[in-house]
Amino acid sequence: GGRFVGSDLYFEDLQERKPSKDRHRLLGKQTENGIVCDVLESVPVDSKDSVYSKRISWIDPATAIPQRVDYFEKDTRNPSKRWLLRKKKRNGGYWTLTDSRMINLSSGHETRMVIDVALYDQKLPAKLFTTQALADESLESEYRP
Repeated sequence: GGRFVGSDLYFEDLQERKPSKDRHRLLGKQTENGIVCDVLESVPVDSKDSVYSKRISWIDPATAIPQRVDYFEKDTRNPSKRWLLRKKKRNGGYWTLTDSRMINLSSGHETRMVIDVALYDQKLPAKLFTTQALADESLESEYRP
């Protein structure tokens, strides 16, 4: 829980969530970002497992990439936050979300996330993904671009 470095994002927003942690229901189709999307409602199986009571996502069926996500906290009728995808591009065979924003719907404040460079398939050694290496950035400095 908690905000990520004072932004409109919670730490939970930055983590990958396993589909099995939620009950999902297809609500229909709607256009978002110029794409006819599948609208998916996701409700946590265990309400203590998420800061959100539910999420509604607009998913591009061709790429499985969300175009918009509405986040509901205590009020299940009105979202408290909205994430919007603004730009994506193919990068080395992978879709990369290059411009997105999270909007606090009550205050209007927003946090924009922009990815300028993303590198994939860098053949990094497994030793970089130990607890020790993740805690000591000097151990991975030689692998930085």
